[in-house]
This record gives sequence, C-alpha cells and structure tokens, in this order.
Amino acid sequence: MTGSILPGITRASVLELANHLGLKTEERAITIEEVIDGISSGDITEAFGSGTAAVISPVGSLYFKEKDYSLNNVQVGEVTQRLYDTLVNIQYGKAEDPFGWVKEIGRL
Repeated sequence: MTGSILPGITRASVLELANHLGLKTEERAITIEEVIDGISSGDITEAFGSGTAAVISPVGSLYFKEKDYSLNNVQVGEVTQRLYDTLVNIQYGKAEDPFGWVKEIGRL
C-alpha cells in the first residue's frame, strides 16, 4: 500500500517560502516508524500540514500503536509559526511578496 501527497498550491508555496527563508527542505517518502523514531529521539520537533483552507496547521501529537507522541509540548513550533505568519502576511499584503504570488484585481 502506498500513499501520496497532492501537489497543491499551498504545499508548493510553503516549500518555496521555506527555501527563501533559508530553511532546508527535503521531499521523500518516509515511514511512520521513521517519524516516531525522530520524535522519540528529538530529531523531529515540529510537524504541520498545509492546504488551502488551513494554510498551515500544526500537529501537536501523533497516536500510533496505542501510544501518544507529543511534538513541542503540543505547542506551535517556531518554524511552523514563522512559515504561517509569513505566508498569511504575504497573502494579505502586509509583507513583501518576493514571489509574485499576489495579483491585484481591478474593481468591477
């Protein structure tokens, strides 16, 4: 069984924004065991999902095999918050848009 990630606009925007902010990104398939191991070892300290309606939504914990794995004490992480704030501020015209994402629409 395999899963997939939709190649959505918000996802692409988050990846482009992260690179612009100097954050390292990597796209590859991972297993749930790799995620759990990363959380347990402290290598993974934040996780989030992205999408049109949610923009960026932090993951506070994962429940797997009858055990709860918390991320960042179930608080929004610094990177997640920075990406969210920057993206929303660009969308609302409160921050510079270095990507040309926002287009002005004339009045009808």
